[in-house]
Amino acid sequence: MDVGRCNDHYFLNGMGLGFDAEVAAQNYNEDGLKKGGKDKYLWHILKTLLLYHEHSMTVLNDGKSEKFNCFINTISIGRRFAGGYFLTPQALADDGLLDVCLIKELKFLQRFKIFTMVPTGSHLKHPQVHYYKTNSLTLEFDNKVPHHMDGELFFASQYEINVLPKKIHIIYNPEGKHYFSE
Repeated sequence: MDVGRCNDHYFLNGMGLGFDAEVAAQNYNEDGLKKGGKDKYLWHILKTLLLYHEHSMTVLNDGKSEKFNCFINTISIGRRFAGGYFLTPQALADDGLLDVCLIKELKFLQRFKIFTMVPTGSHLKHPQVHYYKTNSLTLEFDNKVPHHMDGELFFASQYEINVLPKKIHIIYNPEGKHYFSE
């Protein structure tokens, strides 16, 4: 299967910036220790849905540069995040590409609508959602922002992201529910 690389770290499933990374950041104290349990996590999700302010981000991809205010930017090898949210529902773990789901700045009520669409992957139809595949991209922010990679929290202002195709050999049931190309 493919492996993703961001700066000097690797991920097997994916990484996220924006809303979901902010929720993750609020669940840890300055020493990197987790605070609270499931109830606290749900509280941080609701609070962040209400109060989150999008960061301005520059995306460099395929020789083009675009600047967005970004609600969520997910870059992945896999399809599911945070217990079953299909942020990148078209991802294949061995296609040599990263799937990118960039959700631009959302109005207050749009946040709740998108939040209800993501578990089924139907958010791709929303006009603020931009979904594409690439083998590498660069993201730039004015300040350090939180991001998570396979659940681990980091902070940076510049991101060099690429895919290492078919870098890990794994055993899986070809008859089972998987997300590999045939």
